[in-house]
Amino acid sequence: MFEALIGVLKFLKSSLDWVTRLSEDKREKFAAQCEAISLTMKTFLDASKDERKSIELCAQLLVNVKPIRDIAAKTLSEEELEALAYQLEQVCNAWRSHTQSSGESAEHDAANLNQVAEAAGHFSGLAILVRAIS
Repeated sequence: MFEALIGVLKFLKSSLDWVTRLSEDKREKFAAQCEAISLTMKTFLDASKDERKSIELCAQLLVNVKPIRDIAAKTLSEEELEALAYQLEQVCNAWRSHTQSSGESAEHDAANLNQVAEAAGHFSGLAILVRAIS
C-alpha cells in the first residue's frame, strides 16, 4: 500500500546529485522541507486510523511540493518535479486507503506503518546529509 513512499525516497536519494548544485541557502531550505515531511510522517504514525487527522496530514504533506519546486526549479526538470508531486499525492492516497481500511490483518497494518516509519527516518537522514554538503 505504501509503495508510493518508496518512489518518493528513490527520487530524493537520487536528488543528492542536484542538491550539490544548489546554493547553501537553498540546501538549507531543502533540508528543512525534508524535516517537515519526516515530521508529518511521524505524526501520521501516531494517528494512522484517525480520518480527519489523515486528511490534515495529507494537506500538510502536499504543501511541501511548492517549496521543493521553488528550490529546485532551475536544477531539476519540470518532469522530475511533477514526478515528485505525483509521488507525494500517491502517499496521500495510500494514507487515505489505510485510514479507511478496517479488514486488514494486524501484520499487514504493522508492515504498512513500518514503511512510513522507515520513510520518515530516510527524510530525516536526507536532511542531515544535505546539511553536511559543503
